[in-house]
Amino acid sequence: MAQGIRAATAFVSFRDGEGCFMLLFPAYAIFVWYFCVRFRRQVWGFVALAFGLTLVATLATLQRRLYLAYDSDSFMVTHLDFLLWLEFFAIGAVGLFLACLPTHAADVPCRKCGYELSGLDDSNPTCPECGTASAARKPKRMTCGACGVRSDMDPEQPRCTACEAPEQRNRVAVE
Repeated sequence: MAQGIRAATAFVSFRDGEGCFMLLFPAYAIFVWYFCVRFRRQVWGFVALAFGLTLVATLATLQRRLYLAYDSDSFMVTHLDFLLWLEFFAIGAVGLFLACLPTHAADVPCRKCGYELSGLDDSNPTCPECGTASAARKPKRMTCGACGVRSDMDPEQPRCTACEAPEQRNRVAVE
């Protein structure tokens, strides 16, 4: 009775090094997924995935042939067969998802929702997705160099909105 319980828990127990090989399955998957993420949307990411899957499929095929050479009358699927093919499909599905992820974040994201603002005309526009004003950069409390008024200004603008408004009115009047 004790021998049967010991044999049943051999894969789960880590006492005396038994069952430690089971940690190789997730470690190998993480190793392959790392390269899929590192080289996502590049040829090398898909090559890493293909190489990782080929290694697992080769190991599963070799294990199956060795099992059939030992017991040629049986076509029973072993636990290791099941685990290796489960590993194959898990690495393949997650690896393909990771290899197809976008390579970079937005160049000029909205501060609130992350929407890409780089194609818009204004340097600090209102976000068309969520409506946040000055979505690219938070306005800073600064003193205008032209009029000396302290207000919320875009650091890239040389003048505050109070100084720009009369200047624009003068341009319209002259034209």
